Amino acid sequence: MTKSFAGSVAKKRPATPPVTKSNNKELVRCVLKDVTNLASTWKDRLPRHSATPPTTIRVASDCAGYGSDVIALRLLGLHQRVRFVMISETSKSKQLLHHAVSKACGVSAKHASLTTDLMKRDDLTAPGSDLYVAGYPCPSWSKLGKLKGAMDERGCVFLKGMKYIAAQRPRLVVLEQVSSMLHHRFAKVWGFVKKTLALLDYNVCFGVLNTKDHGIPQSRPRLYLLAVARESSAAAPLKLPPPRRGPPPPLQDFLDTGILGKGNDSVDLEGYKAKLGKKMKQKFFVLDIGSSKRFQHAVEDLCPCLTKTRLQGRGYWVTKVNRRLLLSEAARLQGVPRAVVLAMQNKANTKSLSAGVVQGAFGDAMSINVLCAVLGSGLRGANLIEQNACSHPHWSVVPLSEASRLSDVLFQKHAVPTAGNTK
Repeated sequence: MTKSFAGSVAKKRPATPPVTKSNNKELVRCVLKDVTNLASTWKDRLPRHSATPPTTIRVASDCAGYGSDVIALRLLGLHQRVRFVMISETSKSKQLLHHAVSKACGVSAKHASLTTDLMKRDDLTAPGSDLYVAGYPCPSWSKLGKLKGAMDERGCVFLKGMKYIAAQRPRLVVLEQVSSMLHHRFAKVWGFVKKTLALLDYNVCFGVLNTKDHGIPQSRPRLYLLAVARESSAAAPLKLPPPRRGPPPPLQDFLDTGILGKGNDSVDLEGYKAKLGKKMKQKFFVLDIGSSKRFQHAVEDLCPCLTKTRLQGRGYWVTKVNRRLLLSEAARLQGVPRAVVLAMQNKANTKSLSAGVVQGAFGDAMSINVLCAVLGSGLRGANLIEQNACSHPHWSVVPLSEASRLSDVLFQKHAVPTAGNTK
């Protein structure tokens, strides 16, 4: 289903037949064949990109979530230069949140086509784009999932996203996935991705980037891939942003340490007490209290990877202050500006969304600090911005003491005049 993003969000989709191993295997085979055919014939269908960069950057976003890319583009100061032409998102609540985030960030998404099921999208007639961003569903590739890869319905979405890339050949592609995608178990799929991008004549770089190495104390390793159409590539080699030197900022800077627990929350911490001892009362830890004792692990001054399920269930505990992780803290540990959080909360309240929707959305998205750095590298690599623009990823150079406030500072720095509100 495709419609204008300016209209009401998609209605509930009709039930679809259950996916079986046999019919999903046939679906994968068909998608792989389509991708290969499109990638092999792009020169007969599409012109090469102009050496002159476009004034307006057309953005397409698959599995868009609440809009991590929207926020990153605002913090990079590019919000008034970009125009979203295509958005795909199956979740009605995330569509609503995306609408609120776009409005808060002053990003034009008013006329973007909204696809609620990209598996049914006709990629040959889909809008073309200069920048394509996608963070496909991860459970099929994650160690915490069943590791079925493309044989799982959600895993096949990755391959369908490749079909859009092969059909439209955006100037710049940014993909994100869990790091276990590089496991030898998925070597054939990853090899297919690289082969397809080679057929499409892209310069490519990829690697695992961790949120904690880019200025925010959360351990969140993710695979990022950049692909730039060869004729658009800058003279300098395409590279992912390097990690920040030294340790991440103190965890307590990202916590509301003045808010203390009331002592009425019954939580089993015995497993952690046995492992951490007196440090439980002396140091700041963010503990995953939803995991079994076998998998309980904590690192001083470092938040574990925030996940949608745990955040929705408020399954993280903060030591010293003896309470559960707050929404404001989860947002800060993902680099989300306070103004955006408030816009999301207001939308959730006016649309009567469940309490955990906003918090859960933060665990199902890219870290803003990392995405800002990756987008900066990619946009320069594709000559979509000047070579000296965004050349120093903000979180990699800011003093540690300022890191927790940086997203708010950048959001205000690139404030949008009232008349520029695009929604």
